[in-house]
Order: sequence, then C-alpha cells, then structure tokens
Amino acid sequence: MRPYDELTDQEKHDLTDEQFQYYCDLACAEAGAPLRPIDPGPRPDKYRVDPKHTFYEVCGETFVDKDEAMAVVELINKSKRRDLGYLSGPSYTRVIGDPASEVRMEIRSILTRDEAAEHKQAIEASEAAIRQWEKDKKEFDEQHAARERAIEWMVEDREAASGRIWNLERDINRFDEYLKLASGDSEVALKFYIKAYGEPTAAFCEKVGIPAPFTETVEVAAEE
Repeated sequence: MRPYDELTDQEKHDLTDEQFQYYCDLACAEAGAPLRPIDPGPRPDKYRVDPKHTFYEVCGETFVDKDEAMAVVELINKSKRRDLGYLSGPSYTRVIGDPASEVRMEIRSILTRDEAAEHKQAIEASEAAIRQWEKDKKEFDEQHAARERAIEWMVEDREAASGRIWNLERDINRFDEYLKLASGDSEVALKFYIKAYGEPTAAFCEKVGIPAPFTETVEVAAEE
C-alpha cells in the first residue's frame, strides 16, 4: 500500500476500516506505541458476605441482647456526667468540662470468628483479583493513551479529507442545479454559483471540467 501521506483526499475518504487500521498500526509501530492494548474488562465484584448476626454497641462495648444494650444507654444518659478536658499550659492539667452528650446504641451486623475464617480464602482471592485488575487497567489506559497519541493526527487528517470530499460533492450538486437553470451553459451556471457561494475551489473546477476563475486586477495594476 502507498504511504498515507501520498494519498489524495478521495483515497483517504474511500479507505475501508481494514485499510485505515493498517495505516494506524503502522503509525503506532513507528511511534513505539502498542498495537493492541488488552482491555481488562469491568472491575471484578468484591466478594461480600452478608453477616447473619446482629450486635449492639454502646460506648465501645458490644452486646448480644438489644434490651440489655438499651438499659445501659438509659442508665448512662440519666446519670450526671461530665466531659474531661485539659487546661492549656506546660502541665496540661486535667479539668472538668461541660456536661457530657447523650450516648447512643449502634446496631452492627458482623461475622463471628468461625464465619470469617470460613470465607477468608474467598475474600483474599477477591481482593487479589481486584488488585490485579487495577494494575492491568492502569497498564491498558497508558497503552491506549500512547496509541491514541500516535494516531491522533491521522484520524484528524482523514476526517478533514472526508469533510473536503463531502463539501465538494455538495458544491457539485449546487452547480448542477444552476447548470439546469442555465440550460447547460457552464459559464452562466458558474456565474450563478459564484454570486451565491463565492469562488469555487480548484478541486471543484477540476471535477466539473471548467477553468478555475481568477482575477488579474493585481497584475494589471502592477503593469500600470
């Protein structure tokens, strides 16, 4: 295949996906970017165990019975309590502070030792799989970014070439409409076109087989 830089706009526009992929791969090879970064896929789900046991925590103490936990909460909250503080200074003397705030009972769903041991291997395997995925994902992102940098100019260039081809086809369709109005007189049709859309491009003139319009104003002024 010919070098990409030697292709015309039409040839770039007409490239198949497979042909354009070849040029992209070649650009990556020349830039030292990976050809086929391997996507690790979605992040693995974390292995989860639904605790079957509910416990009740009050001030760092764990209770099995909810009523006993609530009794402790009530006992503490109805007691006269104070927070302890420190007096600023070199000695940091301990002092009585403001009235202590009420305590609350926290409900915890946790595993027993036996349950934790039973699921330990699966949990560790899950964590290892997630760490490996994070490593693979980082590597993929870096390689993908390197590939994108290597082919960015080519993708943009082909899009620009396709844009020029589409514009050319649009302009030719416009000219054909004027040609019908002018009963096939290309000079008259060209005048109509220029009045509406301005000077046509050289590619347009070549495509429809008419001389490219130009002005000699500057040359005439220079001769005078």
